Amino acid sequence: MKVIVNILKLIIILVIIIFSAMNIQNVQIHYMIGQPPMQIPLFIVIIISFLLGVFVYWLFSLKNSFKKFIEIRNLRSELNKTKNELNRIKSSPFNKDVK
Repeated sequence: MKVIVNILKLIIILVIIIFSAMNIQNVQIHYMIGQPPMQIPLFIVIIISFLLGVFVYWLFSLKNSFKKFIEIRNLRSELNKTKNELNRIKSSPFNKDVK
């Protein structure tokens, strides 16, 4: 499955690179009110837009990863408590007669 995902990622990146290379004309970017527009090649705008999208996706996935990390930490803590309780029960004097 990882191979398929990596191939899809590579195909998407290649499509973006090819699309960007075909769009080399300059465009005007109005980035601030009251400032003169900037003239930059369209492929740079495409690449920057793509990278911003990747960054936003990464931020959202980071939130999910952090939630999973917290859940794993809590489950490990609960497991350790259960192990300690089991060891305590096994070592209790009442347990030695029962087998």
